[in-house]
Amino acid sequence: MGSVSEYFLNLKESRIKEYAGAVITLSHFLPRRELLPDIETLSFKGLPLVAGALGLDHQIRALNAAIHVFGHSHIDFDKVIEGVRYIHHAFDYPRGEGGGKDPLKQIWESAAMPDDDLRRAGGP
Repeated sequence: MGSVSEYFLNLKESRIKEYAGAVITLSHFLPRRELLPDIETLSFKGLPLVAGALGLDHQIRALNAAIHVFGHSHIDFDKVIEGVRYIHHAFDYPRGEGGGKDPLKQIWESAAMPDDDLRRAGGP
């Protein structure tokens, strides 16, 4: 029997295909260890041991994602690595130990769709 992460990666395999338009992917976990700062700056030195799911990163790249939004680390990150923009906009820790930054971050700007395209996409 495989690991839990392999199970969830396999569930997503059927959705890996070519999509028209930009692809933005989301996950709770970090797909790469490079998304963490240097270990010297971490409060929890063991974090790199449990961060980085290469299978997830392979799926992100197979989808040709422009942006991948991830969570879990509670450490802000916004950087392009090998053509993919990785973003984590940490809200706060559960106990409320954090700064008072804006809760939302715009990550994509798109040109407005013409009315005909909007109707075909199921819009008003």
